[in-house]
Amino acid sequence: MQWGLVAESIDYNEYLTGKRNEGTIYGFFSLSRRVGSTISNSLSVLLIAAIGYDAALTAAGLPQAASTITGIKLMVVGFPIIAALCSWLCFTFIWNINGDVRAKMAAWKEAKAAK
Repeated sequence: MQWGLVAESIDYNEYLTGKRNEGTIYGFFSLSRRVGSTISNSLSVLLIAAIGYDAALTAAGLPQAASTITGIKLMVVGFPIIAALCSWLCFTFIWNINGDVRAKMAAWKEAKAAK
């Protein structure tokens, strides 16, 4: 889905500005994905340490504390729920490409192609 959104963003940007800046948009998209991955991976490691995960226990074949297991479960379930909620909020209140805008963009592209 993300690649379709990038392509739609490129078309929308061309519709607004009259210029097609694919390289800039794809480059920014790629950079932002890498920065986001770095931040999320770092936060995950910090949170695992904060909830009390002990690698020595795992290496010795011993179980982690119950609170640690609960914290890991919350991270595995909580992060995707938070991300889904943030995505829903962004697509509901920020993303402004709806059916009407798509129709205007299509008509603009047809008129441009006809010239």
